[in-house]
Amino acid sequence: MAFTWKGDIYTISEGQEPQKLVINVRDDSAYETVKNIDISDVSEFKVSPNGKEIAFVNRGEVFVTGVDDSRTKRITNTPQQERMVNWSPDGKTLLFSGEQDGSWNIYKATLSQPDETYFYASTTVKIEPLIATIAEEYQPEFSPDGKKVAYIKDRNILKVMDIASKKEITVLPEGHNYSYSDGDWGFEWSPDSKWLFVSDQKGYAFTSNTALLKADGTGEFIYPVNSGFGENNTKWALDGKMMVYESSRDGEKSLAVNGSSESDIYAVFFDQKAYDTYKLSKEEYDLLKEKEKDSKKDSDESEDKKGKDKKDDEDKKDKKVEDIKINLDNLDYRKVKLTINSSSISGYVLNKDASKVYYLSSFEKGYDVWVTEPRTKETKILAKLGGSPSGIQISDDDKTLFLSNRGKLAKVDAESGKITGININGDMLLDASGERQYIFEHAWRQVKKKFYDPNIHGIDWKMYHDEYAKFLPYINNNYDFQQLLSELLGELNASHTGGRYYHRAKNGDVTASLGVLFDENYTGNGIKISEVLSGGPLDNADSKIKKGSIILKINGQDIKSDDNWNKYLNNIIDKNILLTVKNGNSTFEEKVQPVSSGTQAGLMYKRWTKMMEHKVDSLSGGKLGYVHVRGMDDGSFREVFDNVMGRNIDKKALVVDTR
Repeated sequence: MAFTWKGDIYTISEGQEPQKLVINVRDDSAYETVKNIDISDVSEFKVSPNGKEIAFVNRGEVFVTGVDDSRTKRITNTPQQERMVNWSPDGKTLLFSGEQDGSWNIYKATLSQPDETYFYASTTVKIEPLIATIAEEYQPEFSPDGKKVAYIKDRNILKVMDIASKKEITVLPEGHNYSYSDGDWGFEWSPDSKWLFVSDQKGYAFTSNTALLKADGTGEFIYPVNSGFGENNTKWALDGKMMVYESSRDGEKSLAVNGSSESDIYAVFFDQKAYDTYKLSKEEYDLLKEKEKDSKKDSDESEDKKGKDKKDDEDKKDKKVEDIKINLDNLDYRKVKLTINSSSISGYVLNKDASKVYYLSSFEKGYDVWVTEPRTKETKILAKLGGSPSGIQISDDDKTLFLSNRGKLAKVDAESGKITGININGDMLLDASGERQYIFEHAWRQVKKKFYDPNIHGIDWKMYHDEYAKFLPYINNNYDFQQLLSELLGELNASHTGGRYYHRAKNGDVTASLGVLFDENYTGNGIKISEVLSGGPLDNADSKIKKGSIILKINGQDIKSDDNWNKYLNNIIDKNILLTVKNGNSTFEEKVQPVSSGTQAGLMYKRWTKMMEHKVDSLSGGKLGYVHVRGMDDGSFREVFDNVMGRNIDKKALVVDTR
């Protein structure tokens, strides 16, 4: 017999000791440990308060580029990942999280040269830790007054640190949230820096409500909405007079708990006057704005222009944000739905007076920018992208929207919908070996911090780390690396653990499928069909191809007995091809559109389940039903529900076949 042990292959014969095989692999293909790659995988971004530069993350590295200047500055350069970027209110400091020295830490980046104004055009940048302990600390966000930083500690505690004194207080204590992945729940500062909207699961796993908490850690937990459907992606609007959030309350939802759902954008008003103004019709609102404009004009004319200008300059210099007044009385009566229909929403923003809501939604193929005016309910596509899900930001003057689309940054004119790509003049050096080393450590630590229980199976998790880490210096590709991760995580004897890697080849070859099975024992010219798959491209009323037919040619190419005929199906999915087929003594031609191998795999799955249904029915004399659970997702849930409560409702029992 043969077996593997610690990366080597052994053979053993009865009564003898195992013998290790000596294997020499010759490889003349050189590979680079460090290589240059394009910046084309933007995973998150934040626009600077000055509106002239954008910080973004590409493959775990932080960059800053100009909005209208393509110059790009790489801020970090490590094998570890950095993410969760945020600006200070004055745009002079950039915060981000980095997984260094065995834990998540918070770092700040500042310009080193006093004569430099923008990060994207800078020469050198100073990076230093702001909060770095053995605990997990990430997701930093400055308060609007720039005096405090809120962040998440150990994945489920919300802390606020005073920058000057370094004093910290706890706003949300441990036990409220369960973090499935780092950065999966959030918070947002109020404009006056005294309140925080905080995602709060209340100790449960599936629904998160928005808690309104004082930033000084005092006071009770307030839940302005507290819906059973939860509130997500909550934001402040109208200078703190309005709370806006997403909810699946009225949208289509999956039958399974973990399935997808559609959502709407809602708002509640903390200020009665703001709500009263919102309720006005467009005509009434226009009259109100005209009246306010005339009143302001009269006031301006009554003042001395020179004195007024001086006063305006002083006001601008010493401007103070007013404290928000939270009116919770009868809040249920001041709740409105801003969108007119539910959809898959990946992000949204409001302009300053909340007269327009911009959101990325997938109604058709991909995500587009939509705009709705809550007062009139007028809703339309502002920018047709057909793109990927993304966050969305709006400029301070309400004129420009920022987003990412398929890994690239873009801006959209908020009025015309014109789309303009944001050019990035830069690239990055990727240390692939260092990245794999980091991912290995990251995966091992994730298990230790979030999943590992030393009392289960008696697993020595540190020992496994050390044993498997020995292989890392000899791995130079991600195929082998994902196998290493799977072997490591497999030692846990737990489900849903392992490593995955999907190679994305540019312009890679794809072999099409004809939706038939072939007679493997046939040795003559052509390929002999043993079965035409139900639902496949040849299963139609006009086709004469059937079991026993022999395909002699594909697009005029003869298929010899020793030919690898798959080459004739290369890159022709959904394209018309011509088959020359023999049935008995007759030969004919027939057109067909081949399908993908994935589509044929689906046909094979249906074929198999039909066979199992028939077998269970025949062997039980019609007393037992059969159902197969294909996956842990909503589609499978619905399929099982459909079969169990439909065709199998009268059965005495079920054979449940799990995936």
